Amino acid sequence: MKPAARSLLLWALALLALGAVFAAYLNPQLAVDLATRAWSCF
Repeated sequence: MKPAARSLLLWALALLALGAVFAAYLNPQLAVDLATRAWSCF
């Protein structure tokens, strides 16, 4: 894979991950649910 294509792919994956996190936090119940699940492990 060419360096430019690899760089573009990595940027696209990073933006996709950031977009998914942003979309998840638009629903506050999801953040509460994830925190509750993480806390229940301890």
